[in-house]
Amino acid sequence: MAVAGWWRRRRFACAGLLLYTIIASGIMAPLASREIPSTPAQDLCNHVSGIIEARRALAEGQFPIRVAPDQNQQTRYPIFQFYGNLPYTLGGAAYLATNGDPYRIWKLEVIAFLVLGGLYTYRLARMFTRQPLAALAAGSVFITAPYVLTDIHGRYAFPEIVSFMLLPAVFYYSMRCFVVRRLGPILAGGVSWSALILSHNVTFLYAGIYFGLFFLSWFKPRRKTVFRGLRVGAALALGLVLTAWSIVPQLILVPDLCYGLHTDVFKNGWLTPLGVLLAPSVTLPVHVPTIYIGEPQHFGLQVGWPILAAVGLSMWHWRSPQASHHGRRAVMTRMLVLFGLAFLMTWMPFDLWRALPDLFNYVQFSYRLLMFVVLWGSLLAAYALTLALEGRMRPIHLAAIVIGLGWTAGPYMAPHKTEPHITVAQEIAHPEMGRGGAGATYAMSAAKLAQTTLLHPDIDWPNPATGGLLDTMEYYRYGRIYAAFPGPRPGDALRLEGTVSPDVKAPLRLAILVDGAAVATPELSPGPFQLTVPLPSAPDKQRIIVAVQGDPILTPSPPPHPTPFRKASFTLNHLAMQTEHKPMAPASLLPAETVRAQMLFGNPTTLRVETAQPSMVQLPVVYYPGMLHVDVDGRHVRVQHLGRYVAVELPPGQHVVTVRFVGVVWANALSSIAWTGVALFALALAARRFIRLRGMKPTRRTSSVMRILRAGLPRTKAPASPIPSASEL
Repeated sequence: MAVAGWWRRRRFACAGLLLYTIIASGIMAPLASREIPSTPAQDLCNHVSGIIEARRALAEGQFPIRVAPDQNQQTRYPIFQFYGNLPYTLGGAAYLATNGDPYRIWKLEVIAFLVLGGLYTYRLARMFTRQPLAALAAGSVFITAPYVLTDIHGRYAFPEIVSFMLLPAVFYYSMRCFVVRRLGPILAGGVSWSALILSHNVTFLYAGIYFGLFFLSWFKPRRKTVFRGLRVGAALALGLVLTAWSIVPQLILVPDLCYGLHTDVFKNGWLTPLGVLLAPSVTLPVHVPTIYIGEPQHFGLQVGWPILAAVGLSMWHWRSPQASHHGRRAVMTRMLVLFGLAFLMTWMPFDLWRALPDLFNYVQFSYRLLMFVVLWGSLLAAYALTLALEGRMRPIHLAAIVIGLGWTAGPYMAPHKTEPHITVAQEIAHPEMGRGGAGATYAMSAAKLAQTTLLHPDIDWPNPATGGLLDTMEYYRYGRIYAAFPGPRPGDALRLEGTVSPDVKAPLRLAILVDGAAVATPELSPGPFQLTVPLPSAPDKQRIIVAVQGDPILTPSPPPHPTPFRKASFTLNHLAMQTEHKPMAPASLLPAETVRAQMLFGNPTTLRVETAQPSMVQLPVVYYPGMLHVDVDGRHVRVQHLGRYVAVELPPGQHVVTVRFVGVVWANALSSIAWTGVALFALALAARRFIRLRGMKPTRRTSSVMRILRAGLPRTKAPASPIPSASEL
């Protein structure tokens, strides 16, 4: 009887699990081959390499993972601190446990998250409509939406698709917090928010905005409503505390990284005109591939006609008598408004973004907001089916809907192209997850490093062996190269060597600035050049900031469509200061290239250095202010840097140096305490539930534990209706 009761309650959820597994497997069918397809910027190879790097990070004892051990020539680049921590951690853990094919693990992980997204959309839709078949259809609409297929087959946006599939879970537990006075939904909501934060920052930012608007729309100055909002806010706050170890370093460092936060989203609005959003199948805003659209056959930024039809039916039946039952009209109204807002921000017929704070520009491309168009539209699909069929939906209707969804999804799943030189074995042997700019995006910007770098007369800033400040991608974006030098004395000069690009048809005017003021503007013809530029004397200054840039008027004209980088008009191979005076730093310079050869293979953060005289030693570890812990011979030392690398001053002799990326210590401790508390409360709730199910009377000790936790445990039963009525709110 117990089994029969369990099956009666869970049969639709089990059917959904089977249905969504079949649909997800079909979605991934074009990638069934064991060969990795060729993708724009090799993003798929990046993700496979990310799983490989995550496995190696876990194997060397990192948890949570922050550093990709092999990335950027083993310079301890903390890409996982800023991007896709959860997806790569799960993939790396599966790879470490099974030693399987990392590409296959990636595919299985995507399938698992598609099933998760479908199941939680089903749970949300069933909570709202109380119609299980309509809810199963809503989950199918969600995971077959055109933007989901584009994220997988066109953009290969692994962390984004994971965060996309987590949105229904976050919204579901937020709704549970809103309508139920229990501790369990708050804990589950906090964990789901934490998972979303660790997957994709953009998705988290806009989830907070859209979900916040939904719950704020119910607010009335009543005690019951206030406490409902506080429970939702408590889940979000718990998620932030659980993820403080990741969020706090990002808030501190991101403004000073190579790209920071600001992007002019309106300039990218040409990707989502109205005709593209409303098209019935794959339609592009241009007829030729661009830097944004590498595979036109897989790049569809459509809302999808199933969702558009669902929204239309919801509006048609909005005034029907059945729409007033169980608070349906109130919820539908809010979802229709939020659907319209997300659609408008995706379409962008006018520059709405200039009226918003700069933080909103973090979305980069407005088409990313299609995630919320799909979420609200899928939930409205459940309402549309419930109202259109008057609650008499049958399995045959669900089968017809799934077949129709498969027909509309077909054009987005064209075959993929493969290239023989792209193999899984190659990625395992030489993992590289920095293609497409990821290898430099999360490095400290040259402008920031030039303001704080140590000064040393022997350093040549463009030379990679000394960790110079020059970064090609940063020059493409800003068109300016930075370096720092000691305050010049009479007779000091800059020595520059480089090459002007042959693509520059007219003479290039090079501007050399010291602390923002131009000291020389020579005109250079295409080809190699050598310059000696006298510096104005300023011996009282500790340092000066030198900037070298090309005249933007004479650089090649930009392409017809916006691109993130412009072609460099010149390269700089040597930039140093010529001086006849006594050096300010008497210690000789030991460059990072020399130290790298002496690294111990067992632990990449431990280095052995031998110096014959007092030396300024560059360690082959990228520098992040306030985030690194450096020990020399077991003693903690202050972190300094020369160029992009950590630097320490060592006396003669043999030394053992350890460098670890630790982030913010207090944030790490806060997250550790929060996770411990969540685990203990979850165990207490599970024990309480087990005792109730077994029909056992709690012991005296158990009762005392429950008495301690009673402040967070329910005192009354949950309301019969999962959605509060309009009168209650």
